[in-house]
Amino acid sequence: MGHLISCKYGCILAIGTDTFRNGKVEFRPGPVYSCACSGGFGIFDEINMARNEALAVLHSALDFRRVIDVPGYERITLADDTRFIATMNYNYAGTRELNEALASRFVVIRMPVLTLEDLQRLLREQFPDLSSKYNKQFGLLFMDIQKNVKVEN
Repeated sequence: MGHLISCKYGCILAIGTDTFRNGKVEFRPGPVYSCACSGGFGIFDEINMARNEALAVLHSALDFRRVIDVPGYERITLADDTRFIATMNYNYAGTRELNEALASRFVVIRMPVLTLEDLQRLLREQFPDLSSKYNKQFGLLFMDIQKNVKVEN
C-alpha cells in the first residue's frame, strides 16, 4: 500500500486537518497519518517545494523515534513497515535545498539526466514492435518537452 503526498501545495495538510462533522470539530487523517498507522510507503513528491516549518513535524517520524505528534490530538507511533521516500528536482523555480536535519534522514540517490540515446534504447526494450521512426519521434518530443520545462522553470 502506498500514499502519494504532494508537497507542491503545502505538505502540512498531509498529516491531517480539522474538519467540521456532525456539529463538532474532528480530526480528518491525511496520507502521512494513514501511512503511519497502516504501514507501507509514503512518497513525498517534490519535497523541496514544501516550507521547512511544514516539514519540521516529520523529523521525529523519520528518525529513531518513529512517532508523529498530531498537534491538538495525539502522538502516533509509526507501524513497523512504514517507510517514506522523497523526490525532488534540484535548481527548479520554487524549490530550495533541504535543511541538513531533514536531508540527513534520507539516503540520497542522484539520478542522471536521461539522454536521447538512453530513452530510445528504453523504448526499444519496452516496445519492440515500435518502428524506429516513431521511436525517434517520441525521443525527440521528450527532449523538446524536457528542454522547455527547464527554460520555464
